[in-house]
Amino acid sequence: MGMHPKTSEQDAGMGLVCESVDCALFQMRPERDLTDHEIIPGVYVFHRDTTFETTGLGGRDDLFVVDHCLEGRIEWESTLGTCQYLESGNVALSTKESYGALQFPLGLYRGLSIVFDIPRAQQSLNRMMPGWSIDLLRLRAKFCGDGETLVLRDAAELNQLCCEMYTVHPRIQMPYSQVKVMELLLLLEVAEPPSNVREPRYFRRTQIDKVKDIATLITSELDRWYTLAELSERFDFPLTSMQQCFRNRYGVSIAAYMKEYRMNAAAVRLRNSDDPVIDIASEVGYSNPGKFAAAFRSVMGKTPTEYRSSARV
Repeated sequence: MGMHPKTSEQDAGMGLVCESVDCALFQMRPERDLTDHEIIPGVYVFHRDTTFETTGLGGRDDLFVVDHCLEGRIEWESTLGTCQYLESGNVALSTKESYGALQFPLGLYRGLSIVFDIPRAQQSLNRMMPGWSIDLLRLRAKFCGDGETLVLRDAAELNQLCCEMYTVHPRIQMPYSQVKVMELLLLLEVAEPPSNVREPRYFRRTQIDKVKDIATLITSELDRWYTLAELSERFDFPLTSMQQCFRNRYGVSIAAYMKEYRMNAAAVRLRNSDDPVIDIASEVGYSNPGKFAAAFRSVMGKTPTEYRSSARV
């Protein structure tokens, strides 16, 4: 996981740029372009690879969507006013209407979405596989019956299946994706939603706003070390709740987040300046060069000197 520079939080829509028989090119503003392949009529597979922090996606009431996160994290506010997360290895099942504006707490996200336009997709499946018992409306009702997104955090088979869809030779991408989508539907047909899946990961927007303010504060003063007690008092946030909420948004503890953020900031300085290592260490809050070197190596895999040398080869 890498901490990336934050961008201004602005909503962005998705516009159709061009379309052919089997491929539609969408432009995500301000994200990178998004190529959406219609693998069979009514079934789309597209990949998202972004380093921007927010975007918006419109919803329709006749969609069933499977999202998989390979890297990074997505945050969105549910219709109930709570914040939910999709992190690496998770699979989300939704109608897409349950998503509000999406945010990317780590500044990056890589994942894929499989979108079923239910009326068209159901007709295609019925023609391709006569006798199948797959009913897309029934599947959506089973997993998203309350209209909210269901995040599966321990679905090893689904995670493995989705991971296999990222690196496919272009010559076989279309038939391979068709096979994988069929496999996905079969797995969902026999799966049951966990009864307690929604319990531990929801936080109110006011809590999320506080941890975002905490992250802004501690990353703006890298030479200063805040204790958890100081942050809890300053933001009027009970200590345990603060730690849980921060971990849920950023995927790591406050201490781990700051250690990685400091080391990435130091790495930028090592690459782009000739300043002594001891000065760079001081800038990111380390008065002891030995402790800085150990922390840097634990995150970057090299000592500061080794890193600077390799970055300039």
